Amino acid sequence: MSASERRVAFVTGSTSGTGLGIAHRLASSGNDVIIHGLCPQNVIDAAIEELRRQVILKLK
Repeated sequence: MSASERRVAFVTGSTSGTGLGIAHRLASSGNDVIIHGLCPQNVIDAAIEELRRQVILKLK
């Protein structure tokens, strides 16, 4: 996907469950993803780290 074709997805409720799954799918497809959740910062940080780890492993 070229830079002009990249998309940004804002996924609400994406720190766990279905929302996190959707964020993962979008990130794995080459989209930039902004996650959002009404939870403590450490939960958001864990979700970000999980997405990074899973997407990087899939892309290798």
